[in-house]
Amino acid sequence: MKSLLSDKKGAAKLLFKWLPFKHNLAQKFSLGWRDIPCPVIFAIHGRCWGGGLQLVSGGDFRIASPDANFSIMEAKWG
Repeated sequence: MKSLLSDKKGAAKLLFKWLPFKHNLAQKFSLGWRDIPCPVIFAIHGRCWGGGLQLVSGGDFRIASPDANFSIMEAKWG
């Protein structure tokens, strides 16, 4: 154990090997839809901002009502 901790590259490899996922948590939810063996359909009504937009972008089909509103603040921040 001591030799493993002294080797930083070896410790990092071991850590990433045992992590359940290598994305951040929001990406895990967005990309998790790919593992479902049937089409994923999102119905969007009203505001779909930030994390909600990230979730629906991972689906196969998106159906939006005429009053749906989409926004990502990162585009405004530059």
